[in-house]
Amino acid sequence: MSVKVFTGKIYMSFKPLKVVRCLVVAFGRVIYAGSDNVCEYICKNTLCENINIDGIALPGFVDSHIHMDTIGIKLNSLDMKNLKSIEDVKNILKVYRNTIGKWIIGLGWDQERFLERRPLTRYDIDEVSNEIPVMLMRICGHLGVVNSKAMEILKLDKIFKDSPNIDIEKGIVKEDILEYIWRNIGIDIDLYGYRKLLNDAQRYIIKHGVTSIGFISVPISVLPALISMDLENKLIVKTHLYMDSISSDIFKSIGLKRGFGDDFL
Repeated sequence: MSVKVFTGKIYMSFKPLKVVRCLVVAFGRVIYAGSDNVCEYICKNTLCENINIDGIALPGFVDSHIHMDTIGIKLNSLDMKNLKSIEDVKNILKVYRNTIGKWIIGLGWDQERFLERRPLTRYDIDEVSNEIPVMLMRICGHLGVVNSKAMEILKLDKIFKDSPNIDIEKGIVKEDILEYIWRNIGIDIDLYGYRKLLNDAQRYIIKHGVTSIGFISVPISVLPALISMDLENKLIVKTHLYMDSISSDIFKSIGLKRGFGDDFL
């Protein structure tokens, strides 16, 4: 139905405080907010759908700083927070087959919870996966470990051989090298891969009451997926883009200015 009437305790604003009993939505737009009597009248004269929210409704929240692509990656990665040993890690990697681009990604391990009381090394991963690049990030987000295949593909041992943020022997990487790996993982994700990540992310975001976001440090590789989703009316969260520095330079070079986009992008 094109007209929907929502009834319940509905907060329209907090300063000043405004609470109404009903809301009328037509073709995706709020056309009335107020008393039950008016809503009943509208319903009698239209083919409306009456929805009792059976609780409280609030205005959508705005989150001005979100990395939407990272949220999508996290939702599609191996959750390692509850693993109690390195043997647990090996066992779960033996059966885990969900790849992001060409990579297996795991998040949340902590050697303080491991029976062995030591960090993972690339040799631990190589025992079960030496054909697919693997990156497992520690719970802190500042350290990770890669297997030999990932080291080979990205030539980490050559590019960063003099860096203090890599232990080439153990495959342990930190800080700027971890960021380098993330960027290269993104390059391996195709249009449909990004669409899945972004769709999973926006559904997670809106489930938590956030209806408008500032998507920060957007890489140029994500833009085709966002634009295609917007053209197909697949975006359900209003998304304001803040491009990364490389993308910003590209936009300037082609003369693209502010104001490009629509209500959702």
